Amino acid sequence: MNGTDFTAPVLPADHPRVFIQKADIPALREKIKKPALSDAYAAFLSRLSEPADGTLAHPSGSRFTNADSHKLGVIECYALSYLLDGDEARGRAAIDAVLTYHREIVHYDYNTQGQELFTLGLVYDWCYALLSEREKDIFFRAVEQTASGMEMGYPHFSQGFVTGHGVEGQLMRDLMCAAIAMADEHPALYQNTAKLFFTEMVKAKRYLYSFGAYPQGTHYISYRMQWEYLATRLWDGLGIDHVFGEQQKEPLYWFFYMMRGDGISLFDGDDHKNNLPLGEPYHLMYRPYFHAASYEHDGYCLSEALRERPENPFRESGNQSLNAVEYLLCADPDLQPKPISDLPLSRYFGHPRGELIARTGWDSDSVVCQMKINHIHTGNHQHLDGGAFQIYYHGYLATDSGYYQAFRNSDNRNPASGNTNYNSQHFLSYYQRTVAHNCMLVFDPNEKVANYDRTDLSNDGGQRYPDNGKEAKTLDMLLDPAFGHRVGEVLAYRIDEGENPRYSYLKGDLTDAYTEKVTGYCRSFVFLPLCEEADKAALVVYDRIASADASFKKTWLLHTLEEPILSGDTYAAADTREGYGGELTLKTLLPKEKTVKILGNDEVFRVGDVNYVAKTLEGNRHNEGGGYRLEITPKNESIEDTFLNVCGIGDRGKTHVASSYLKTETHEGALVGKNVVLFGTDKNPSAKPQTVRTESDCQMLLVLDLVPGVWYVNDKPYEVDTDGVLTVLVPPRVCHIKREEP
Repeated sequence: MNGTDFTAPVLPADHPRVFIQKADIPALREKIKKPALSDAYAAFLSRLSEPADGTLAHPSGSRFTNADSHKLGVIECYALSYLLDGDEARGRAAIDAVLTYHREIVHYDYNTQGQELFTLGLVYDWCYALLSEREKDIFFRAVEQTASGMEMGYPHFSQGFVTGHGVEGQLMRDLMCAAIAMADEHPALYQNTAKLFFTEMVKAKRYLYSFGAYPQGTHYISYRMQWEYLATRLWDGLGIDHVFGEQQKEPLYWFFYMMRGDGISLFDGDDHKNNLPLGEPYHLMYRPYFHAASYEHDGYCLSEALRERPENPFRESGNQSLNAVEYLLCADPDLQPKPISDLPLSRYFGHPRGELIARTGWDSDSVVCQMKINHIHTGNHQHLDGGAFQIYYHGYLATDSGYYQAFRNSDNRNPASGNTNYNSQHFLSYYQRTVAHNCMLVFDPNEKVANYDRTDLSNDGGQRYPDNGKEAKTLDMLLDPAFGHRVGEVLAYRIDEGENPRYSYLKGDLTDAYTEKVTGYCRSFVFLPLCEEADKAALVVYDRIASADASFKKTWLLHTLEEPILSGDTYAAADTREGYGGELTLKTLLPKEKTVKILGNDEVFRVGDVNYVAKTLEGNRHNEGGGYRLEITPKNESIEDTFLNVCGIGDRGKTHVASSYLKTETHEGALVGKNVVLFGTDKNPSAKPQTVRTESDCQMLLVLDLVPGVWYVNDKPYEVDTDGVLTVLVPPRVCHIKREEP
């Protein structure tokens, strides 16, 4: 690393400077005594009643490490006690204990290394006045030794700034803490570390936060955003406000919207939640919500932090746990929670994500529907799932299939081993792939799929791995067209105004998500909350897709937990697990001539002739990654095909959303309950007149894909904005629609 062309922020002349400065100490003394922090303060005092002991037993048996997070927590408490009260005995004890810990530690991975590195830096900074010159040198050599063994490398950083382990605690908190603490004695350490952080990490994070959603999914948001907020805290303590920008908390709002009525979120990307025992609350978001709440003074984030707060919130359990010192430093004891139910029911997460989540409420009886396009594919833990949708209501109805690390062994190459680990055959040939999602497949028999050096992967007919699955190390690489990470574009979206939106609409172009086998593909979603007592909501999905060869089979996918049962012209799939009971009904209006295939039980993981078996944990667990896969394919070969599917959502045995096909001069669509939804049949927005006829009274007419301007419906004017949506409430049975001439 060469820092000569970069000037790092000027640090305070004296210590402390890690999270806090000397002028802040009196206020901290007062804050930690407030009633709202009594449990954290009690935990702090409890740690001070223990000896600061850095001695460690050698690992034995199945243990790969002798790392002890609790001992590091005690050391931090001793250092804080010295900072607050000037107790030199405790300061000396913290210094001796952390150096002993360094001599005796046997590390397992970058997390145990990172936690030690952070504590070395913290003690160096907070107990600086007690250090001899010899001890300062010992600390620095300990930092060099520990950092050089981490995955990221030192002094040459070998990992990326967009995804992967490089964007976790290694640089953002752990090494940066030591660099800030030792900047006076070792300016090159600080200059070079800060250069990487500000010239690469900050730039990438500011862009990724503009997603609104978290591109690495619903598990890795919990793991990685804790480090991002701790980095924000570190620089805020030095006078740099919102180092990653003021959009940092937006992905945490995305997680609000992904939350299901049973207290677990919908799945997105690589996610461990299939491993939870049924009914066990999800605690992994506690730390990022805690930091967002206190730093942003956000009562909604505080509500979620309190909901997810574990029984013993200060128990040190690795580098990912929030201990008493961190809590006392960062908590906002005066902040009051706000109910999440005050938030709007639908929310759009824009470029570069392109996702809309619609809800009918915030309680356990609410429908939750995720619809996404994906503008940018970031790799790593993001899936090849542009155009995917999920639905939850009294159960998981339209699901995200496959398993992540539910069963691990050393055999990554054998598809029958049951291994669901990262880079296993189940992971690379099924779980991350389009076939495991409610998306569209286009099968080119000659397509070859590769991920890094792996060429033994399935041809599922799905979307491509950008740059053969290689992760972009920098933001410049992610945005460079040469690497192919641009996979889609939102063409239009609209959320109906009002407290209870009557519809939520999203349309995107997904052509670039596929190889050249797809020459054009647009998918449109319309989510409709319904007023009928039995029918809670409906999702209308409209696809227009063209392939380079008419023989390339196009397949529309729906994943469900339980077998879809055909009744008349409708498939119904319920969630009959105890405590659930929702049902999804699927009616396919286009193509009219079609073939339906259902794969279930062990066969749901089959791609072509290979079954990518997934073993799961035993016991009463969610295990929602299996189930059934319904495939809809046109009977006749064609370059271009259109799919129109209506998903009804309600309680088991009570869902019967009436839907029928409608067509006009320029549009086609469906009568869904008492709502008419029409999509343009041409790739370009329409300016042509049309007539809509229905056989019954309707509550709403929704005409999409129109050229903006003034449109007349039976001579009554309506303004159509750039989203191309015409909304008519309580329309007549015959509507003559035409555009005003410019």
